[in-house]
Amino acid sequence: MFEKPNLKVYFKSSEGYEEIASNSIDLLVGDSLHIDFNWENYKQLFNDIYVKSAKRVLKDTGIFLTKITDSYHNGAVFPRSKLLLDLLLPEYKLLDIKIWKRCLSNFYQSPFSYFYVFVKPDNKITRAQFNKNRKYRIGVWDYPQRAGGKLNAWNDDLCKFVIECFTKQGDTILDPLAGTCRLLVQGAKAMRVCYGYEKDASKEEEIMKVWQTINSERRTP
Repeated sequence: MFEKPNLKVYFKSSEGYEEIASNSIDLLVGDSLHIDFNWENYKQLFNDIYVKSAKRVLKDTGIFLTKITDSYHNGAVFPRSKLLLDLLLPEYKLLDIKIWKRCLSNFYQSPFSYFYVFVKPDNKITRAQFNKNRKYRIGVWDYPQRAGGKLNAWNDDLCKFVIECFTKQGDTILDPLAGTCRLLVQGAKAMRVCYGYEKDASKEEEIMKVWQTINSERRTP
């Protein structure tokens, strides 16, 4: 486990969220990059971490924000968005959709991604709460992917925007496919309590570098 103030990262599968208390998460952040053309190999995993276990740990007032990027295969679009929406729409209320303009062009994936804002069906929150944030109201979020990062790498401005828009100090954030934990490290710095899961324990050194780099910068108020 990687542990720092306000941050714990478990190097294991996120299935079941065994370390996370029920009804404790304010913001669950999802991604679709692990989905390839063999959807059936991933359907059970995503049903667990985005539906079954997510509904257990997500507060009734919580937000599930998932980013979905479609890709290309054999000269046509491979619609990751449809696969995940077919899984999620029967279980959640879709509150809003935004487009992330992440690059000008890419041979392997669409140059833009979708951000879907989900809540539990009985959650009374409305878009009006988020629309108070001027940057949220814009339909296209123009945050170029992080220079030198992998496909879809979030830059620090996008991380800070998501944290600012969907959480407040003291809230709890969970990322079940955390990678190098850039969002979680930014959240911990901004006084959120952050949890992540990453199966690849070899990423610990890179996570430490992200931690050191971000925390060497001036602290977010």
